[in-house]
Amino acid sequence: MLLSLSEMKDIMREILSSVSEYEGGFIRLIVMGICVLVIAVLNRKDIARVCAPVVLNVLLLFAPHLYKYIYADSSYKRFLWLLPEAILLVYTAVLVLSRIRKNAVKIPLAALMAGLLVVTGTNIYSQEAGLYKRAENLVQVDQETLDLAEAIVSLDPEPNCVVPRQAVEMIRVADPSIVQAAGRNYFGFMGNISTVYMKLVDSVSSPDPDSEYLFSVASSSGVKVVVTMDYTVIDEEVSSRYGYAYSGTSGCYRLYYNPAPGPEGDEWYVTQYGPNWGQNYLYTVEDADNNLIIIDGGHYGNLRHLERIIRDHDYHVTAWIITTLNDHHIGSVYDVLREDGDLITIDNIYIQDYTDGMLDTIYAHQEEWESSRIAVADDLVGLIRGMDNVVYVNAGDDYDVMGLNMHVYHTWDPCVEEVGSREVSNSSLVFSLSGHEDSILFTSYTTPGVQEDVFEAVGDAQFDYITVNDHGEWVYDYSWYDSMNPSGLFIDDDADQIAPGGRAAAFYSYTLDMGYNVYTFATVPNRIIIR
Repeated sequence: MLLSLSEMKDIMREILSSVSEYEGGFIRLIVMGICVLVIAVLNRKDIARVCAPVVLNVLLLFAPHLYKYIYADSSYKRFLWLLPEAILLVYTAVLVLSRIRKNAVKIPLAALMAGLLVVTGTNIYSQEAGLYKRAENLVQVDQETLDLAEAIVSLDPEPNCVVPRQAVEMIRVADPSIVQAAGRNYFGFMGNISTVYMKLVDSVSSPDPDSEYLFSVASSSGVKVVVTMDYTVIDEEVSSRYGYAYSGTSGCYRLYYNPAPGPEGDEWYVTQYGPNWGQNYLYTVEDADNNLIIIDGGHYGNLRHLERIIRDHDYHVTAWIITTLNDHHIGSVYDVLREDGDLITIDNIYIQDYTDGMLDTIYAHQEEWESSRIAVADDLVGLIRGMDNVVYVNAGDDYDVMGLNMHVYHTWDPCVEEVGSREVSNSSLVFSLSGHEDSILFTSYTTPGVQEDVFEAVGDAQFDYITVNDHGEWVYDYSWYDSMNPSGLFIDDDADQIAPGGRAAAFYSYTLDMGYNVYTFATVPNRIIIR
């Protein structure tokens, strides 16, 4: 888009003002012009190799259109001035000194040139001392961001924070001690940024974020300071529950502070992971001491993600609970145990005792469409049989797992064989984890074929959270879920399958009509607290 003449004049004034601020005046530009003349006299051939690129660079920096649409939004535009200027000045000094043979002249002249370069240096590195001229706010950080940086550091001298998009780029320039959960280079200048942290930034930038998601993820990610916009609607009952206290405003920003993020001694974080494509089943449970329970692990594509989770817990897994042998539940488990088994310490693996007869039945009765999904079953069972930390579970068993009560309701039983199909699904482990106040039921990959067996085993038990069986596709009787009256339901399927026409659409639509809190892959990782 072309600028008008008046707009170009305004931008030129802005350019000249910024150049004057960077340079402490225009003396350096005059010196650069002298350098071009000196090079033209002493070594004319270098006009094309050295002078022309530098002059072209300067002219481009004075181009209003380029400044408007490229340089104005870059915190690195100072570098575009500094680099050609340094090349020209240093090259000229070296060229002049190379023509002088007498050391008695060369050495004092070299010292003089160096002194002049220092004394007339740009304000980029200036300090209020000696002949330096102090330049205020060199990088043009807006005042609100400067005030925000000061407010954050006043809460915590070494803060790990998440801030809205308006401030993510310049907050790190305003105060280098500030570390963002989304990375110091959130906009992609270097490295890769976690999807989780990008969603945190999206949340605090939104006018109406999911407070439960925002503060649960922030807490479990070690974020001490959460900054939102002043118009953002925050459920402060939720923020307080996760330990974040409202700590005042700074300009257009609101600050929430938690000096010790993470679960407290009597809390456990339960997290549902995606990714948002295909069926998948991966949950973790974490306590205040960073101990970890893994439930299944997801399909093969989860390998690197699962490795990162384990790495973030110092390669220690307190309990690994395996519910079924289907590959979109445990494809990554086999790969992790095979590739990284020597690095990982696993206290206990909880799995039912799959016999050779069970495996033969699974393969014999499997539908053709699902055969490829259990190809890993033999390999994983064989690998686990060789371990000495395996706990083989049965229906009715109770275990103390990381301070939580684990009760098993369903494993392989006569009902599974009576159905006569999908044994790998219907023999899935159905179990609950219960704290002092809250509980969650994992129904895994079971289908309505074994629902009566599950219903009878569960009896009158009530659960605050339930993972919906068969990924929400071929679910138990809807009325049973209603009878549980849960605080939240988890559907482990992708966006296409919960959308109209998808295999999980009917039940998903029903849950919305009933007003349930429903967690899907659209917002993973989804995190709740069990107390």
